[in-house]
Amino acid sequence: MPNPTLITGGPGSGKTDTVVERLAAIYQADPFANAVVLVPTLRHGDQLRRRLVGRCGVALGLRVETIGRFSHGLVSRTAVSSHPLVDELLTRTIRSQVEAGPGAYFRPIAGTRGLSTLVRGAVGDLLAEGVATKDMFKVSRMTGDDSLMALSAIYAAYVTELEQRGWVHPTQIALNASRAVIGGASVPDTCVLDGFHLFRGTELALLQALGQRGDVVITLDPNASSRSRYDYERLLDMFPAAELIELSKNGASVQTTGLNEETPARSGQLRLFPETESGDIGTSEPSSPPPPTIIAGEAPDREGQLRAIARQIKQRLTDQPHLRPSDFAVAFRQASPHLRLARQIFAEYNLPLDPAAGERLNSRPLGVWVRRLMHLADDGWKVRDVVAVLSSGFVGLEQWGLYPGDVAQFAHYARDNHLWSGYDALGRAAEGLRIESEKGEGIERQ
Repeated sequence: MPNPTLITGGPGSGKTDTVVERLAAIYQADPFANAVVLVPTLRHGDQLRRRLVGRCGVALGLRVETIGRFSHGLVSRTAVSSHPLVDELLTRTIRSQVEAGPGAYFRPIAGTRGLSTLVRGAVGDLLAEGVATKDMFKVSRMTGDDSLMALSAIYAAYVTELEQRGWVHPTQIALNASRAVIGGASVPDTCVLDGFHLFRGTELALLQALGQRGDVVITLDPNASSRSRYDYERLLDMFPAAELIELSKNGASVQTTGLNEETPARSGQLRLFPETESGDIGTSEPSSPPPPTIIAGEAPDREGQLRAIARQIKQRLTDQPHLRPSDFAVAFRQASPHLRLARQIFAEYNLPLDPAAGERLNSRPLGVWVRRLMHLADDGWKVRDVVAVLSSGFVGLEQWGLYPGDVAQFAHYARDNHLWSGYDALGRAAEGLRIESEKGEGIERQ
């Protein structure tokens, strides 16, 4: 059975270059090789295709697609319902559950447009993560949160409505594609995923199915965010025999290895051997990366601000040739007031602009939160997971007499006392905090 390859590293470490080299070797041997590169946006795919063709000259059998488009090619187009259709069904389900069902918790805001938007986002996220309705109910009962119980009822009723009609929600296209792959659908011999910062649960199901049929290469930066680290650990669990390639940010040499019975999946990190000045491989541990820097500036107006941003990006691209425009992100509190002017200015600087409405920085997808809560025990009661669950904002801490400051203090106490994981460690941390509180050493609640 093929073993997938996981290529990890931070920005500028050469993940995409490694992928391009691998694909170039395939197409130099066979220009008609059947391979697909899955990317988050087609612009990223165009950049990768140009680099590959520049490296090997010709790649006639290469396909570059998003996961959604690739999945559509594996399932019947009539099997996936349109967004307007499933949204209208959800609106009706919300109305029925709120008026005469367990969703009555939302009755005070039933007449507002925001309720449908709020529930639509939560339900779409749960479907994309592949969260079962019974698991959602279980989590809601565990927390005792009335709003989650009401959402669980709406979610279960909606899933039932979809199943009765034989409809497939667009967010679950990858899940249906995974079933098609398992059922024997034709797939490329080589599948590469590059440029992703996270994977939804249904996308991981597709990767697992593809990994059983052919060669799969996945690039990821586990340290980009807590979600990236979580997805990386899920990939390790899914592919315990995967070949790991870890790249350093300063271009250190790479050593690859596969996980086997003697090598636990969770300890599959690779040791890096940085090059010495003579070009030989050294034996010292890699030095710590430099601390992040912040550049502050002032601008007289919106146009001046955007031009300063464009100049900074252009200068970075000139000074650091390994960077790509897709390595940069510009965040606004509200993007729409800046969008037209940003298009104009970025075009003047010959910089691509791929506007997207991102999720709020202080929010976490509900499906990921439910999955993490469900796996607290299976993952060894890690303190970081417990803190993430409690501080996500999806559950009211006041029902347990807790405040945000209590969660932060718990995390600090556990870290300072090296209590990283285990149910007993959680108990010792809580008891230690209680003793400190009685001594008057605790922090003031906020």
